[in-house]
Amino acid sequence: MKKDQSSSLVMIYRLIAIVLIITAVIILVPASAGAQDSRSFYFPSVIIEAEINPDGSMRVVEERTFRFSGTYRGAWSYIYLKHNAIIRDVLVSENGEPYQEMPVGTIDIPGIFYVEYKPDQVYIDWSYSASNEDRTFTISYMVDNAVQIHQDVA
Repeated sequence: MKKDQSSSLVMIYRLIAIVLIITAVIILVPASAGAQDSRSFYFPSVIIEAEINPDGSMRVVEERTFRFSGTYRGAWSYIYLKHNAIIRDVLVSENGEPYQEMPVGTIDIPGIFYVEYKPDQVYIDWSYSASNEDRTFTISYMVDNAVQIHQDVA
């Protein structure tokens, strides 16, 4: 196998690994913790698109449709970082309407989100008001260093 084919394979494997990690490790749970009740939710649809840029960065757009049974006020997501990846330009929106970014720890105001950056993970928390309905949230962000770029040599 030629060196350029090998580096392309490595890039594809890393892209697949990153997308699988993002998909597998993201944890979304209700931000409101209360007494045990009959509330529940599930995802009838989750669409994650990832586009690799020539510089090795990756644009990720997640559309997560929740089906809520009961009342909910928020959700959160962890993105775990691998191989010097950096998450930036995080946005949360619903039906094309962007949520407003607020300081870390701000919750329970519908239409807001915050992002907490840690050395090995990024925590995204967003607030809304939902009761017995379907809601689709879009979470988008850039991942720097998603793919390692190699120079071809003769």
